[in-house]
Amino acid sequence: CDWSSDVCSSDLIQIELADAALAMGDPTPARTVIESPATAELPDAALRILRMRGDLEALEGNRAAAEQTFRELLRKLPDDALVLQRLARLAVDRGELPQANNLLRRALRTHPDLARLHLEQARLALRSRDLRAYLAEARFAGSRLASGSIPQGTRTDLQEILRLGGLLPLTAPRSEEHTSELQSHSDLVCRLLLEKK
Repeated sequence: CDWSSDVCSSDLIQIELADAALAMGDPTPARTVIESPATAELPDAALRILRMRGDLEALEGNRAAAEQTFRELLRKLPDDALVLQRLARLAVDRGELPQANNLLRRALRTHPDLARLHLEQARLALRSRDLRAYLAEARFAGSRLASGSIPQGTRTDLQEILRLGGLLPLTAPRSEEHTSELQSHSDLVCRLLLEKK
């Protein structure tokens, strides 16, 4: 595939859009991309499609298949932080907290500023009932979100982590005047976390 060709660009855009939709909970575009022979033949697309397949399996509740897919991907990309994060989330869901912790620490060694990893650390801290670690990790992720440099899917994950920890109600707007100066609910969440230091 010639990277400058319209066909290739279109297929790459389809992969990007499908990946974004899947991160937001819509599996339909991902299924289309995964099943398309055209996208499977793109250079470097096979690994992205394999990760997307694991995400789709996890979203549909087939955790055993998702873990198998992510382990296959990890053999090909041993230090991929997002694959390690996904395996850690599956371990947390199974209640295997030490394994999740090891996977996250491994990922954080190479990607210490990745907000998604800190959100998983916050989820793990909640399951371990470690409130101090939960707040520290949620604050760290919130500071990254406040900078505006992370995707909407990560913002959504932060809101979910805050909900699980019982903090989301604290982010409700306090007045019309206060609300009007904020760009979004996510900005309020980030500011609240940063104010609580």
